[in-house]
Amino acid sequence: MFVFQCLPIVIPKAFFKRVNKIIWGFVWVNKTPQVKKMLQRSRGEGGLALMNFCNYYWVANIAMIRKWVVREGPAWEQMEAASCKGTSLGALLTAPLPFSPARYSTSPVVAAALRIWGQWRRYKKVEGASVWSPICNNHRFAPGRIDGGFRSWQRAGIRRMGDLFIDGSFPSLKALEDKFKLPPGNGFRYLKVRDFLRKRVLAFPFLPPQGIQDRVVSGIWVGEGKVSDVYQELLEVEETPVEGLNGKWEEELGGS
Repeated sequence: MFVFQCLPIVIPKAFFKRVNKIIWGFVWVNKTPQVKKMLQRSRGEGGLALMNFCNYYWVANIAMIRKWVVREGPAWEQMEAASCKGTSLGALLTAPLPFSPARYSTSPVVAAALRIWGQWRRYKKVEGASVWSPICNNHRFAPGRIDGGFRSWQRAGIRRMGDLFIDGSFPSLKALEDKFKLPPGNGFRYLKVRDFLRKRVLAFPFLPPQGIQDRVVSGIWVGEGKVSDVYQELLEVEETPVEGLNGKWEEELGGS
């Protein structure tokens, strides 16, 4: 885990498959296991609670990049943010795949971290854009980079597209102004951001359900001491069925 956290190094998933094969060969004395996909499940779910090295590799990267969504991150995060060209770290985290990280950042560390983030997103099939994308300094939303008036929205608490939704739906301009105490004269900005979301959010005018990717980029996992929680959630979303597992264990161990 410490090695994964020191520096983001892109490791192909094939490497972890080889590691798992070695471990399964040791556990089953080089026999063909019937329940190898469940060995990394908890004992309560019928597994052996073996470490999932690939998930820890992804979690180590998530533990670092989740600091990108903090308003005042550590010094290294501010250096990485300064490497972005015409965009921000938050915008790159929420952009749809595929895209070239090197096109938007001069930092090899940022590029590697985004490639690892892309690995995980492709594996989890969450390649689309997130509604928790920032409004300002976003390469996908030109008005937020050109119109300085959106900075007043940011100061009022509307930092991301998802912040615009009230009670799960996109509000009227008046409701938005009342909630965030916005000054008058925001009609054109309101139309711009509404049109952007209408064209890109399938559930519009409703806020789409929050997936595991959104929980990372929306800042829910920003706190310290959350690595084990993120790791456990990654295991929980694995699509490995547990039905009939007892029978497979009995067959494997020669029980009746």
